[in-house]
Amino acid sequence: MSGMSGNGRSGNGANGHGALASHLAELEFFDGLRAAEAVQVLRLSRQRLFAPEEVVVQQDQPGDALYVLTAGSVQVRRYLPGGAYRRLAILPAGAAIGEMELLSGRPYYASVVAAEPGAAIVLPRQAFQDALATNASWANKLLLRITSTLSRRLEDTNCRVVETLEALDSAITPSISELERLRDHLSTQWSF
Repeated sequence: MSGMSGNGRSGNGANGHGALASHLAELEFFDGLRAAEAVQVLRLSRQRLFAPEEVVVQQDQPGDALYVLTAGSVQVRRYLPGGAYRRLAILPAGAAIGEMELLSGRPYYASVVAAEPGAAIVLPRQAFQDALATNASWANKLLLRITSTLSRRLEDTNCRVVETLEALDSAITPSISELERLRDHLSTQWSF
């Protein structure tokens, strides 16, 4: 696949699939794909190059593609009302972006901004759905990888929720006991 240089440019090309397919096989997200399957993915994909601070994926825009970073790193940012944002993650080469949206068709939950020059393979949602409909082996393998990734993230999120609730319980408990002490103090000091 040949890419063009420059901000946000992408390229499609018939040549170079073998070299890029070999590179894909080294990325964890594509682990388990045979070389021929990686070439099939590349034929349906395009390469996207990006510069530092370039928006790769825009929050609330249609979730129409899966991005797999082949070079560079990105920040995942959830923008809040008023323009401030919360950084959710920093993702390295090999990470995937837009898995939830690839499956659900919903808008992207967060923006993804390049932390350094980089590149990604961009697989359109419709191409992925068409491949699933024809029972393409590579699409089934990617679906399994996406499901595994999302399950792991859900488990991690559940652990963080439990830890947060436990911390809140710890913080609230002294406040309740302080209120009980105040009540006892007031009831012994005041007579009605």
